[in-house]
Amino acid sequence: CDQHFFSAENEEGGEGMREILFRGFVEGNVRKYIFVEGNKVNGVWRTGTPFLLPNGKQYIHGYIGDFSEKEEYWCTSQKIVPGTLGQYTGIKDKYGQKIFEGDKVKGFNDLIQREEKYIVMWACNNGFYFVDDARTEWHPEHVIPCEIIGTVFDVDESVD
Repeated sequence: CDQHFFSAENEEGGEGMREILFRGFVEGNVRKYIFVEGNKVNGVWRTGTPFLLPNGKQYIHGYIGDFSEKEEYWCTSQKIVPGTLGQYTGIKDKYGQKIFEGDKVKGFNDLIQREEKYIVMWACNNGFYFVDDARTEWHPEHVIPCEIIGTVFDVDESVD
């Protein structure tokens, strides 16, 4: 397994590296669940490099476990639930968690001077942006720092 990076200019104008990473939901017999197209799916989120087989099934190739000396880790490829693949934005929330496409975040917007909830989206020509309930698009710099509050696949537990 390789870490994937690409070269980009950082905020100070110098050359930097941004980690290229994806996240997908892998079905499994665990208590975590999400909803995909109205169907409840049990499993876990996995990160790594996605690939598509000729039969149309998507897999994610990456490490499971911790790289510390105290815990085991191994490299694996697992089939992901269609529609759950999201790319890492290159930014973290105020608690150090990586923010992915499809995450829901909450943060103070410095332009409108209030806290809002947003969905993290991706556009090939513009990169990542945040969308509020009014469908207004915001550049992440106006909402950072923020915190992850869920994903677009989560359902409020009180509704279940």
